Amino acid sequence: MHILYPTSEMSFLNKHVVFRSGLIFVTLHVYTSLFSFTNDKISKVINTLYV
Repeated sequence: MHILYPTSEMSFLNKHVVFRSGLIFVTLHVYTSLFSFTNDKISKVINTLYV
């Protein structure tokens, strides 16, 4: 698979966009895992309080 870029600037821009989207994806993944973890902890605490 061969991708054509007319200038090195386009290649740099594409790498930057890929890097940014990857960074956003990783950040979202960390946030969702943290949220589910804290959600699990909170529900366990609520269960122990109300049982």
